[in-house]
Amino acid sequence: MAREYNGYRSWDAFNVAWWLINDEGLHGQMVHCVKESKNQEQASRMLLAMLPDETPDGAKYSLRSIRKAMVGLRCGND
Repeated sequence: MAREYNGYRSWDAFNVAWWLINDEGLHGQMVHCVKESKNQEQASRMLLAMLPDETPDGAKYSLRSIRKAMVGLRCGND
């Protein structure tokens, strides 16, 4: 059974969220994708296509972990 990590399902999920929320450049990319998309699924796919395979310290980016980092952000021009 997988162990939770700081409230996330895994270290990778926590690490991806940390980078997307705390790195100014990555956060800007995430916000841009959210504003340009109709929903978080579309935004997360757009962002995943823009990102490298993993964070600078080795966590794999995934649609699920990106969507978790987007919680609370509103899509479109709301």
